[in-house]
Amino acid sequence: MPIFIACSPSTGSSLLRRILNRHSQVFCGPETSLFAKKEFYTNWNSYKDNFISRQSDQLLNVGWHHMKGLNLQDENEISNSLINKMASDSSDFVSFVNAYFDVLLHDNNKRIWAEKTPSNAFAIDDFKNLFPDSKLVHVVRDPYDTVASLINRGMSVYNALTVYLLNVCQCLEHKGEAYYQEVCYEELVVDPKTAVGDLCEFLGINFEADMIESSAQEKGVDHMVGWNYKETSQIGKKSVGRFDKLPEQTKALIHIGMQQLQSVIGTSNKSYDDIFDSLKYIEKEVPVSNHNFYFQKEMFKDKFKRLMQKSYFRANNYPVTWIK
Repeated sequence: MPIFIACSPSTGSSLLRRILNRHSQVFCGPETSLFAKKEFYTNWNSYKDNFISRQSDQLLNVGWHHMKGLNLQDENEISNSLINKMASDSSDFVSFVNAYFDVLLHDNNKRIWAEKTPSNAFAIDDFKNLFPDSKLVHVVRDPYDTVASLINRGMSVYNALTVYLLNVCQCLEHKGEAYYQEVCYEELVVDPKTAVGDLCEFLGINFEADMIESSAQEKGVDHMVGWNYKETSQIGKKSVGRFDKLPEQTKALIHIGMQQLQSVIGTSNKSYDDIFDSLKYIEKEVPVSNHNFYFQKEMFKDKFKRLMQKSYFRANNYPVTWIK
């Protein structure tokens, strides 16, 4: 029973993966980007050669993030030569995934693996086809606070609004399915025992008190610019309400963007209004303001940048539009 974690970035998924990894039976390492590579699903036998030759460093993540390459060794004591042998010996993507995680489960004395990469949001259908017994965990957080957190990490308002909109709309396509479970960030930090206990029940594993206890002994980078907490610190709630601490001009931009930005991808949810309705978060009152020029300029700049970077989303498949 693999656990597939998909979400917008800055929703608390890094904290959740630490919590899951503390469970005696669950291994959840850092983001690998392994499942965000469309080529591995569609034509493994061709692309596994690129994998072996390290040309996989040029493979893009599906979705909004301009992310190349894989991260299969960070925190994991598994050699590059062994990974390459696994790829060479694997007749399909499932075989490679099973071989890779079998080693990690053995090394960590665990039996269930989980993987968290935000771009997984765009690969849920592909993943479910390969692992029909898997569970999907969607980490959700108030849209205002998530966008504010992304901005504090260095994203532009436009980029922060867009990545949240697209990733969440993708995940919500699976809401209501038996394999789908939401973990609410606000509930996780206010009442972690209940939130994690509910998740464990969904996953069919026992809740363990150590899951919500901080541990300075954990491996890997546990903090990023703009974060109020380290992932390995005691769970706290001072990141709730981050939007309210932003400058007024930034708040106004976010308000307008949430009203006017819309996905053109074929999902049932396409707008922030749809997300607020689905996730039951409360929309704030929109101030009288006009920042259309900002968004038109940012969209133009972004399209040019993505053309130069040869991103997954470019002019021919640009995923958002501006509703005047």
